[in-house]
Formats: sequence, structure tokens, C-alpha cells
Amino acid sequence: KQVPIPGVIVGSYLPGLQLPAVLADNRRGAYLATKALLDTGCHTIALANGQVTAPTSGDKYLGYCDALHEAGRQVDHSLVVHVDFSISGGLNAGRQLVDGSRKIEGIVAGDDPIAVGILQFAWRQGIDVPGELAIIGYGDGAMSRESEPALSTVQVHRREMAKAAVDLLTTKEGQRPRFAHR
Repeated sequence: KQVPIPGVIVGSYLPGLQLPAVLADNRRGAYLATKALLDTGCHTIALANGQVTAPTSGDKYLGYCDALHEAGRQVDHSLVVHVDFSISGGLNAGRQLVDGSRKIEGIVAGDDPIAVGILQFAWRQGIDVPGELAIIGYGDGAMSRESEPALSTVQVHRREMAKAAVDLLTTKEGQRPRFAHR
């Protein structure tokens, strides 16, 4: 006999799975990161996103596009790469984006480990960050606070997400707050 066990997914969601999910506003976060780079004068901005199969990557891509369109810019798909959510994924993104054939002034990374990998790649190439290349991570984890140089990052409120997840698990079905889950 199967016993239903309540659950909540935190930080992502799985299409087709009938569980509530508590998410950061990934679209808005990527929008704000891209807009921040635009506001500092970056003209050519790339997106080093996570795997295309990760649902949160699609949301971040849409936010990146929103900011570019709002600024009257077209999305150059050659400036969008999908890599693993890892430092090695960031190194790979750096190799793909910072190849010398174009002058990228800013990169929005899908998470902090990707951003740190890009930062390491730029450092190995002798590129001044943030002087020649601005990088913004996503997540505001310990890695972003300990990187050298310091990494700008989109803050994700993990404590509030965890609280919302616990609330979903402990609140009766009919009383669940609609805003907190997908």
C-alpha cells in the first residue's frame, strides 16, 4: 500500500510533478541583474545560464530578455550559453564568451558558482574584473562573499523560502497561501 507523504520543492520545480514549489523570483532577479549592468554602461551583456533543462534557467533567460528589450536592445543568442551549475561550468562559459572575438562588457551568471568560474577564467586571461568585465552572480551564497575580487550577486532569500515551505507543509490544503507555491 502506498502512503502519501506531503512534500514541497524548494528552489526549483519539476513540471508535471504534483508538488507545490517555493521559488525565488528568478525572472525578476535576472532582469534586475541585467538592468544593473545596463545602468552601469555595459553595452554587450551575455548570459551564462544553467542547463537548458533546468526550469529556473528558462525563467532567468526571460528576465535577461525583458531587461534588454526594455532598453531597446535585441537579444543576441550567441551571447547566451548554457552550462552546468558549477565552477567548471563557469570556466566553460568563460571560454565560450570571453574568446577575444567580441567585446563583452558584462555577464549575468545563472548562479554564483558559474560566476566564480567566469571570474577565474577572466583572471587567468589577465582581464580586469570589474574594470574590463562586470560579472553578476545569482544566489548570494558564501561563495560570492568569499570570492576575490568580491562578486556582485542577486540575493535569494533562502530563510523566507524555507519558512514558506514549512508553512505549506503544516497548513491544511484549503488554507495554503496561493502566492507561495507554483
